[in-house]
Parts: sequence; structure tokens; C-alpha cells
Amino acid sequence: YVICKGKSLQPTWKGLELIKKCQGLPITSVELTSDWERKLEMIYKQDQKYRGYEDFMKGIESFVRELTEKVKQMQFKPSPSTDWKAKKKAKKTKFRRH
Repeated sequence: YVICKGKSLQPTWKGLELIKKCQGLPITSVELTSDWERKLEMIYKQDQKYRGYEDFMKGIESFVRELTEKVKQMQFKPSPSTDWKAKKKAKKTKFRRH
């Protein structure tokens, strides 16, 4: 989904497709990050210690599981490089008459 080029990370074709498909899901929401930061601040201010962080992480784990299931159900188009390889292979294939 991501490749490293020099000092930067660049999305692959499939990564770009995933970003498009996730539009509208909570993972792309700025509010999600804000909500998590608020929850962590409350854990700290209320001195909930390990138990508070444990509950917070269980919520994130549940969120990730649900999101993963949604992504697994998404249909992706073949990548342009896959199409190109298939066309190239088809050109090399020789059909014989019997």
C-alpha cells in the first residue's frame, strides 16, 4: 500500500484505491483523531492509570477490527501494472492450430 522512495513514503496504486474507497469512513475523519486525543486527556486528568488506557486500547482494537472487515469486503479494480502484465503475457502466447 505504501513504498519508500528516498526519505518519503508514497502510496502504491492499491493504496490510492484504498484511500478513495475509505472516503466517508471514520478513519478519514479529523474528528476521530480529536476524539481520541480528548479521551486520552480525560484518562490522564482523571488519573485512570493503566485501566483507562487499557479500555481506550480495547476501543481502538474494536474499531480496527470493524474497519478491517469493511475493507475486506471492498472490491478493487486490477492495478494498471497487472493489466499491462496480462496483456504482455497474452501477446507472447502463441496459439497453434491442430
